[in-house]
Amino acid sequence: MKNTAKLLLAASLLTAAGAASAGEFVTVEIKGRVQGLYDPDNVLGGQVTEGQLVTGEYKYDIHTPDQAVSPYSGGYHMPDATMKLVVGSLVFQSAAEAPFGMVSRAASVAAIGGESPPEFRVMSYTNQPLPNGATVERFEFEFRDSTGQQPATDALPSAAPNLHSFDYHSAFVYGELNGHSYSMRVEIESTYSDGMTSDLVISPGKSTFVSGQRFDVALVLPAGSQIAHATASLDGQPLPMSFPGSCNLAPPNLQNRPTIICPDAHLQLPEAAGQYRIHWEVELIDGTSIGHPVEWTFIE
Repeated sequence: MKNTAKLLLAASLLTAAGAASAGEFVTVEIKGRVQGLYDPDNVLGGQVTEGQLVTGEYKYDIHTPDQAVSPYSGGYHMPDATMKLVVGSLVFQSAAEAPFGMVSRAASVAAIGGESPPEFRVMSYTNQPLPNGATVERFEFEFRDSTGQQPATDALPSAAPNLHSFDYHSAFVYGELNGHSYSMRVEIESTYSDGMTSDLVISPGKSTFVSGQRFDVALVLPAGSQIAHATASLDGQPLPMSFPGSCNLAPPNLQNRPTIICPDAHLQLPEAAGQYRIHWEVELIDGTSIGHPVEWTFIE
């Protein structure tokens, strides 16, 4: 019953007029993989497969006022919020002309005897169609803690969710084309927002390079890490820098911090001048992963 009430609250807020915000936005970047694909009529044209890499982001104003009456749940109508998922060549995103990104949060529900766990959701029901005309009717990110601990309050977070605090973290998309439906669930494996600390150190960090400048990249991991493989991507597309592959392990150092060196990184990046956000991901032998983006600007 209470879970149904939360969804009704979300729907009503999507159609309500939102208050003006102070305009302090946080952008949360995510990486994950397709873990549940339903497309029996090939609406997506075979462009999405199980296990496929997915990148995305959602952005919202942290000063948006809470429109929910209950002290245990927050409802936020966000006309300036944006959401996006990139799967191969397909891009699922909120509509630029009316991006009704909406954030709803239910926290400390156990305090009032609620049977549903606390959760944090970002939802959009006004989205751009796919190139073939298929609709994107439902689009959401959800983080849920079955232990009832997180999120601790109904306030909007000012940074990306810590996945260790949530046992369920996924994105979901649903749509139709000529009466044929499709859906896709993405298991979120990492999140990032500016200001977060990371166990992965990337050198060089945020930098500006001039045309023709040569440089190598070093990925420095926590002491004792056992590396399985490492990859780099730009806008969800893999770059030709990986371990094993073009990158290699550096000799041991006194801090016992495993380090991957990717030589001549400048040769593997776009030649055009501009600002690029490269996402590095290192998977360890125990199955965990450490990801971190770095922003590089190239000038001619």
